[in-house]
Amino acid sequence: MLTELQSIDQDILIAINALHCPLFDWMMWQVSGKWQWIPLYSVILFFLYKRYPGKSFFILFVLLILMITLSDQIAGIFKFSVARLRPSHEDSLSGLLHFVNGYQGGKFGFYSAHASNSMALAVFVSLLLKEKWIWMTLLFWAALVSYSRIYLGVHFPSDILAGWLAGAFIAFICYKLFCFVLRSCQRFDFLMK
Repeated sequence: MLTELQSIDQDILIAINALHCPLFDWMMWQVSGKWQWIPLYSVILFFLYKRYPGKSFFILFVLLILMITLSDQIAGIFKFSVARLRPSHEDSLSGLLHFVNGYQGGKFGFYSAHASNSMALAVFVSLLLKEKWIWMTLLFWAALVSYSRIYLGVHFPSDILAGWLAGAFIAFICYKLFCFVLRSCQRFDFLMK
């Protein structure tokens, strides 16, 4: 059963990675980058500030930083604990994958920090703002970022799925923590308008 799942995982990876062309290579390289998304992050912060002004936003911002840090660091712990090779370092896939700009990532890939971080942000912001167009946009963005990691040949689809689950779980916990802190502060009249 496990061998079958690993085979399906590899087949999906190879099929997605084989769709390469110069335009898609460039696009997926950009999508997978971090700094290209600063305008999106700025828009998210703007909407969050409008919904949660003043001290509420400060608490929210601190939790947002904590959430992304947790998501990223827990993914790193899993990578070295599980020690599953990235597809780009897997001998059985040697010569079968196309790499953009020679990028092959670090040695281990389970689970994807890109998938975890993007899903954590998408779920957290969606829970906070509760508007359909926002969560649809952010989930599409998280899926696109995650897809780019498979396209680039540095993650198996199962790395992405595990990253999504971890990111969503971390986001839900941070959202509940934010609600608790907000209620506690309001109870003690800490948050003044």
